[in-house]
Amino acid sequence: MFGRVVRFAGTNGNGKRLRDIKGDLAALQTAFVFGLKSRYLQAFLEGLFENGIGEKARAVCDVQDWLPETPALISIKAISPQQSAFLVDLCDADWLKSVNKIVVSYAAGVATARIGRDGLDESATRMGADITPEFKKIIPYLDMDSIYTDLMQWKAIGKRWNFRFDRRSVSTALANGPYEVWALPGFCKIQSQQDIQRLQIAASTVARKLFESAYRKVEAKHSSYEIVGAADSGIPSQYFKEGTNA
Repeated sequence: MFGRVVRFAGTNGNGKRLRDIKGDLAALQTAFVFGLKSRYLQAFLEGLFENGIGEKARAVCDVQDWLPETPALISIKAISPQQSAFLVDLCDADWLKSVNKIVVSYAAGVATARIGRDGLDESATRMGADITPEFKKIIPYLDMDSIYTDLMQWKAIGKRWNFRFDRRSVSTALANGPYEVWALPGFCKIQSQQDIQRLQIAASTVARKLFESAYRKVEAKHSSYEIVGAADSGIPSQYFKEGTNA
């Protein structure tokens, strides 16, 4: 972890920062700390909490049951089918027509924390762009046999014995599938063996998510439903509320 902290004389030489300062001057009174690894920044924030900065605390609250007894409310519960009840076949070239768009993100996450008048203000954002066109251009240079092997292992681990696909299913998914890939600029550049391995993993992830979407579509068509009481519909008995302890 590294940073740059500047201490001014402050108002009347008391060493305190000005309040409600705006514009470029605000940065002059800000301590910028950059965490190369998240655990370093977390340790820094914990040090702030130990020295009096408010820390967020989670409280467990009970859900109030206001369901009327008469007339009783009812709900619908979905029941997943047995694997033997349906077959997901992706060997047909038209299987992509029923698949919803998926998004795979390798964008960089940026978290910031700032000490304000009311304590610690935290925010998070992601830096990246849609690189799908560039990603699809490198698909012909990838090893489809390796990606196919990864998906066969995924099928075996999940015991999806009612799932059927071949190598053409994989290449069709990557070439024509409804997906987006988000990442930082340069993600698709190939300059070393590590770059190829990174793109192989990304392609396997995209194909797997498209396969999962296709599987869920067919599974949903064979699902059944039953009417249950509202109290048995999965309403949680507790919820969590976060607050700041000054």
